[in-house]
Amino acid sequence: MVGAIKEARSRPRRWRKKPPQRNLVTTGAFREPEASIMPLKVDIVTAERLVFSEEGWTRSSPPGIEGELTVLPMHAPLLTMIKPGIMRLVKGGEDIDMAITGGSSKSATTA
Repeated sequence: MVGAIKEARSRPRRWRKKPPQRNLVTTGAFREPEASIMPLKVDIVTAERLVFSEEGWTRSSPPGIEGELTVLPMHAPLLTMIKPGIMRLVKGGEDIDMAITGGSSKSATTA
């Protein structure tokens, strides 16, 4: 019986091994988009007034009702509901976290 196990192990494998999964962030394949390409303009509006308006953001992450949503420059047009939570805005090395009570989020390209 021991000889049969050694013989089975010495045979070459017939199936290919799965390639190792790569983490795009740690391998450097993922890069933040440059703000000079097409920066995001973020407007936060309530029923009464414009609360926040600024350009030059590289990433916006509002809490969507179906999960975290990240909007990058050149994102496809999108209209979605957002839930209460923390919205993160990124500009270069600067991160700003804002508390939001819900509402809607619109992403649109401007030419």
